[in-house]
Amino acid sequence: MISTAYPEGACTFSAIQRKGSQGWIEDGAVSLNGQVIGTYIHGLFDDDNFRHAFVNAARAACELSSPGACAHVDRERDEPLNRLAKQVSQSLDLEEIAAWLGLDPKRFYCQGRKSYGYE
Repeated sequence: MISTAYPEGACTFSAIQRKGSQGWIEDGAVSLNGQVIGTYIHGLFDDDNFRHAFVNAARAACELSSPGACAHVDRERDEPLNRLAKQVSQSLDLEEIAAWLGLDPKRFYCQGRKSYGYE
């Protein structure tokens, strides 16, 4: 298990509860001057709203104005992946591939329709 050694006067970044765990554990650290944060939380900046709020707070702390525009990674990431999935779905005979593998092709249908969910 990873643990953080805290220098005197340092603060934890957050308290987290792990899946299947009953209690809360301290995670990460904040530097004495509050300008450096470290954490073991994977994917912390994946959420667009959190990332935008964090960047705006960091910019304000440095007396910088808010950025003119923020990247919406969720939307920008999903659209090309959905286009690719649709193209692959249309280009391959997934029923035939499932048959080669001895699998039931109905397992791959989206909500019982003869569709793979990328229309």
